[in-house]
Amino acid sequence: MKPKVLIVDDEELSPAYLENFLGDQFTFEYAGSGEAALVALAAGNPAVILMDVEMPGGMNGYQACRAIKDNKATQGIPVFFISAHSMAEDRLKAYESGGDDYVSKPFNTEEIRHKITLALTHQGKRIELAEKALRATNVAMMSIREAANTGTVLGFLSDIIRQTDLAEIAAITLYTLQKFRIEGAVQLRDGRGHLSRNSAGTCTPVEDAVLTKMASDNRIVDLGNRSAFNYERATIIVYDMPLHDPELYGRLKDTVVKMAEALDIHLRSLDGVAAAVERGDRLIKLLQHNAGLSRDISTRLKAQRDENHRALKHLSEGIERAAAAGQTDVQKQQLQNLARDALVETQTAIDRSIELEKMLDALCAAPEEASPKDTRAVASDGNARFNNVELF
Repeated sequence: MKPKVLIVDDEELSPAYLENFLGDQFTFEYAGSGEAALVALAAGNPAVILMDVEMPGGMNGYQACRAIKDNKATQGIPVFFISAHSMAEDRLKAYESGGDDYVSKPFNTEEIRHKITLALTHQGKRIELAEKALRATNVAMMSIREAANTGTVLGFLSDIIRQTDLAEIAAITLYTLQKFRIEGAVQLRDGRGHLSRNSAGTCTPVEDAVLTKMASDNRIVDLGNRSAFNYERATIIVYDMPLHDPELYGRLKDTVVKMAEALDIHLRSLDGVAAAVERGDRLIKLLQHNAGLSRDISTRLKAQRDENHRALKHLSEGIERAAAAGQTDVQKQQLQNLARDALVETQTAIDRSIELEKMLDALCAAPEEASPKDTRAVASDGNARFNNVELF
């Protein structure tokens, strides 16, 4: 398509002459006055304007050019003055009004062709540079926004990993959504149940039911300007997604789904810590129960040992009485041998029971060192260490 040239001149000869020589390269439009030129520009911008200086009406060429350059929609169009005036003063007025070049009559058509072609080339380069500058500005602004979004998300992660209370975690999540200029609701789920919150506080029963239903739906669900982001332990619903801005809409979806995933990971970790503490409590109770049994066995072994000592003493006294009752020497010796053997075996059994008592005493001592109070301290320390773990 050939570039369009607007000729503003009250003389018919000049436009006809130019079209005759340049019509193969350009299309031409005509305006007989400055006012008519502005009307023509309102209907569509030409590539170049050839402007006469002296024209009938209240607006001359200089004034028309000034009006064109003062309008943001037309100020980039090159304006060439074509006039019979060739004084330096005339050229100065042309440049002061915003003109791009000045051609004196009579003019050379090849000169006009060259100037128009050169102006179009420069104009194309200016447009290209302007587009590049606009793209660079957009990229820079996008980078700034992305950096701000990244900082907000990092702050969100830093805040939630320090929390174990579901209400606090929900409040941090909703506050972060507000930083992105969006409102919504969140449901958090753990082994004890679930908690639903929105920006106003506790969710209505209907809102809570919607959040609960969404938990079993797809990862992301879009319903008009509402979007839900679902993980096993967390659901976030945004009520006012910016459908009018596709770029912002896409960035927010990427950001909120990452927030939901972070909540899910954190709640899984909290459940793991709670389960570990519960297992530790059960283990302590089992150890304490076993310690009680061990103490009971030890007590019974000590009582049995004392009873064995008494039986041995009674046996020894009986043997002595029997030996003094007039038995033969052989009988006495046999009786003494039997008694001695019985005493040795009994003493061996007593020694073994003493060793067993020592082992039971050592077994009882270990659970005593780990009391329920210690268990709470260990659990608290475990939570503290967990809260310092980085998710990403």
